[in-house]
Amino acid sequence: EKPPPREGLRDGPISARPPNIAPARLDPADAGFSSRERPRHPLEHRRSPATGRPPGQAQRPPPESRPPDIAPRRRSPYPFDTQQSKYAVSHPKEAVFETMMEFDVLAFGFAFVEVPRKRFGVPFTEPGEFVGPFPSADTAIMIDTAARLGARCRYIAAFGDDAFGAVVRNRLAGDGVDLTYTRTLEGYHPAVVFVRYNADGSREYLSTGGGRRLTPDLAAPEAVRSAKWVHFSGEVIHACRSGEEREALMRVFDSLLPEQKVSLDPNDGYSMEGFVEAMAPFVARADLILPSEGEAKTLVGAESDEEACRLLAAKGKIVALKRGKRGCDIYIGDEVTHIDAFRVEEVDPTGCGDSFCAGLITGLVEGMPIERAGVLANAAGALQATRMGPMEGSMPRAVVDAFIRENGR
Repeated sequence: EKPPPREGLRDGPISARPPNIAPARLDPADAGFSSRERPRHPLEHRRSPATGRPPGQAQRPPPESRPPDIAPRRRSPYPFDTQQSKYAVSHPKEAVFETMMEFDVLAFGFAFVEVPRKRFGVPFTEPGEFVGPFPSADTAIMIDTAARLGARCRYIAAFGDDAFGAVVRNRLAGDGVDLTYTRTLEGYHPAVVFVRYNADGSREYLSTGGGRRLTPDLAAPEAVRSAKWVHFSGEVIHACRSGEEREALMRVFDSLLPEQKVSLDPNDGYSMEGFVEAMAPFVARADLILPSEGEAKTLVGAESDEEACRLLAAKGKIVALKRGKRGCDIYIGDEVTHIDAFRVEEVDPTGCGDSFCAGLITGLVEGMPIERAGVLANAAGALQATRMGPMEGSMPRAVVDAFIRENGR
């Protein structure tokens, strides 16, 4: 027999409540009967304010006392396929570490604009048409392309407080690059770079000056450690030879964790004085090195690029030798994989190597076999050449994938 409800009970007895009024959260002891005697109803699961759990339910043991087989697990959204890919996470600790990363790729560098000649073969000394301004800078091109390919990207840089600074910032932000650790510096006007092309495809640059600036406060350790891959370029390393730029560069380098992967693109710096010495610590730390022809042999003082790539691969590094229209050669251990280039009508070659870097890194982040990552890299680089402007050929992932399929790859 059901005991009568107590007088003054909030909300009244169950039978007297309107259907749309929920019962109060009561402990069985407050209702005048034991948990075994109390009536059962659909709202029995409501938690007691005194215990924080349903009446009569035993308290769950704290997480540290639970058996290992019921402990919560975190899985990476991009698990590496250890059966198919030559590049795979081999230690479970590294796999767990990667799930804690907010971003896939982080790059550190500059932000400026380029103004290219409209036609090939016109020297700077003659009147002629220019087009632009276009957002540029090697690591900025790389990070923008990676973002368009689907990687989660963060950029560390300083922007000028003028219209040209806004050109670069707006492009990166519009393509989804995280700019939390960037700053617009008052009174800073970055270089404007004019570009002309010779008939053989070689380039000549003419900078207005204005300098390239980075500040140490942008290189926060928590920002550096937020990505699985951290990308450096020889151009940036060489430009950060002194002052606060050097301090910012080394702060990024010193903040790296052993579990993080490092990619390095020498990027035309091999002709600069002191290049080998400046690059040495970055070469030693890099997991992936992406030289163009002529750069690899300079990095290690070898007789040829092939010899240099084999020496670096023997040290456990992945080396992707960019060969332009001849595709790329990827060295892993004692194996070499050649991947043919895609055939396109070239409009502007600027940014193709940076887009190649973005494609290969994105493929590795996604756990692709190295051959497929190389195909993605070649496709991204080829499409970059089809538009005027160093970022204008960076295509969304769906476009790149369709381009690969259309070419039977």
